[in-house]
Amino acid sequence: MTRLGVAVANTGERAVRPGVVAMATTAEEAGADSLHISDHVLLVEGATSRYPYAEDGRFPWPPDLDVFDPLVACAWIAAHTRRVEVGPSVLVLPQRHPFEVAKTAATIDRLSGERLFLGVGAGWLAEEFAALGRDFPSRVARMHEAVEVLRRAWSGDRRAYEGEHFRYGPGVHCRPLPARPGGVPLLFGGMSKAALKRAATMGDGWIALATPSQSPRGPGESLRRAEELLHTAGRGRDRFRAVLRITATTPQDLPDLPERVVEYAALGFDEIVVDPLWRDLDEAAGVVGACRRALG
Repeated sequence: MTRLGVAVANTGERAVRPGVVAMATTAEEAGADSLHISDHVLLVEGATSRYPYAEDGRFPWPPDLDVFDPLVACAWIAAHTRRVEVGPSVLVLPQRHPFEVAKTAATIDRLSGERLFLGVGAGWLAEEFAALGRDFPSRVARMHEAVEVLRRAWSGDRRAYEGEHFRYGPGVHCRPLPARPGGVPLLFGGMSKAALKRAATMGDGWIALATPSQSPRGPGESLRRAEELLHTAGRGRDRFRAVLRITATTPQDLPDLPERVVEYAALGFDEIVVDPLWRDLDEAAGVVGACRRALG
């Protein structure tokens, strides 16, 4: 059965009223399997970086929008739900030290009963990196090293590490360790060829993006390419989680979302993530429930 994910708004007034817990429990009760949280450490006035997931390149969030910390929000949600997975979709990994991410993620995962996943991406907002004192051009290389450090930390590997961006001596412990072998599932986000390759060679899964008006053909072709890369890397499709997140939803799109999730599921995605907009809890519950019934 195709899994159903739901985007929970950890931004703006909705994060407080009705609140992330009310949204999370509503989605869980309506049949969601996972909950997805957004990330930005900073937003910057006058930024000119092109947003890669909009046709006009414009990022829809105002720079003074409240963006609640994704991992703190995940912990808060996990404490008030029973069965759903929760995770950032996606966390901008090169902006953070991997030991801090490893410890926080393992803590949430252990305390929640192994219900955390970690969507990660390289980021796109150059001005945000500059304000954080992080080099933007080297962000992909930094992310690759960060993933290595995460995996080492979660496996209890105490050997020295010498990378270009991260280095430490022997005997370093980062506890607690996740309960699951291999650590918290890492899902790589993005639609570029490089992002697909990262997901297929380094990740436990891939988070693709599509808009409600977009033809399923594009995401379907990307999934086939990801499967080819998995095969080339000698990895099995059965242990790889392909997630499609429907973004840029408008009120006019809500009635057609059940039909859209079925179309995307037919392409072979393991999980479809919808945004019910959260204008009203009852309306959102209806949207999530309809999508759940459509997927079976």
